Amino acid sequence: MIPVLQRLLPGLDYAPVSRDWEMADFQHRPHSWSRARRFVVARQCLAGDEKQPTLFALGRYVYRAWVTNLSLTPLGVWHFYDARAALKPGIRELLEDYALRKIPTRSFQANALFLEIIRLAYNLVTAFQRLCLQESWQCLTLSKLRYKLFLLPGELTRPQNRPVLSLRESSMLQLWPTISNGYQETPASDILKRHFHAGFRLYDTSVPGNGNQGHLYGTDLPLKDKRALIEYLKTL
Repeated sequence: MIPVLQRLLPGLDYAPVSRDWEMADFQHRPHSWSRARRFVVARQCLAGDEKQPTLFALGRYVYRAWVTNLSLTPLGVWHFYDARAALKPGIRELLEDYALRKIPTRSFQANALFLEIIRLAYNLVTAFQRLCLQESWQCLTLSKLRYKLFLLPGELTRPQNRPVLSLRESSMLQLWPTISNGYQETPASDILKRHFHAGFRLYDTSVPGNGNQGHLYGTDLPLKDKRALIEYLKTL
């Protein structure tokens, strides 16, 4: 904070806006500016045992300041700019997690469709968070949801020279918070089981013969028997 403002702030006529904060506004023209502008200041008195912050602190007060051309009340200016600042994490999430950092084409119609797809994806994730996840998970970004909920650790091995991908049991069913189902909270895994029992068949790939890893039958046959088996398969 520049020295001129440091001298001005303690002498302003502050009015309380909450139990902890008081605010004031004034017109000021710094040396390099062409005209005076409106400054809005909020300050909070620090408790005796509270550690003094290093940013915008004078004496026992911590300050926040805005330069604005809005005609709102000081408290209205604070709420307006804080609301704008709250949008930045959402914008960052769209840029990083929803591929909005680069517009893909030079066609207006194609780009409009691209933005609609992103909006649909964002709304689907938001609806999933609000309807299916507990409150502490509803503020997580898509990248954190992907890491905490969807990613499965696995190991790729080649027993008998056959590639086998072994995945850990899905944490989505182990750790997924409860889903609101009517008037009671029911674990997500129980809901899935009821759907399977209601007419869907759960295909368990861990049962021998149900996996997609192939089998070792015939690999230990003598060469003569292998050739005979191949000739028989040709007749089918």
